[in-house]
Amino acid sequence: PPPPPPMAWEGATGAAPAASVVAERQQLMATGAVQLLARDDVAALHSLSRAIGLGAEADELAELLVLRASVLIHLKRFEDAVCDGERASRICTTAPLSVSAFIRVGIALDGMGRPAEAAERGYMPALRLDPQNQCVISAMSRTAQLGALPMD
Repeated sequence: PPPPPPMAWEGATGAAPAASVVAERQQLMATGAVQLLARDDVAALHSLSRAIGLGAEADELAELLVLRASVLIHLKRFEDAVCDGERASRICTTAPLSVSAFIRVGIALDGMGRPAEAAERGYMPALRLDPQNQCVISAMSRTAQLGALPMD
């Protein structure tokens, strides 16, 4: 299927933003990350969505999307979390960030009760990028115990 459209409040990346926009985006990202850690999920969602709406280059946008996917998982908005995780995985250029994005996809799909799809779309791509990642190995083990995957 085609990729989902961006959420309504998201802006597009384009020309280099002004320094004030970059500073505002970075402040919103930092604020959103602190709010996420404090489990102030609604405030984190607002901060991170505003940061995304300001536009960003690929890896910074991917990092924002991964953070927002985490918040969306906390809020049990799993479909939106899958969209953000998959979008982040498509645009990021670093393996660690891609792994984080794929993990969010897997967690969200697990949250929807779709463990086989979580393995296929989230955990297996993450494992291919980082075969020693204990978070992914543990998630794959849980998925196999649920009967969604054969244990090798």
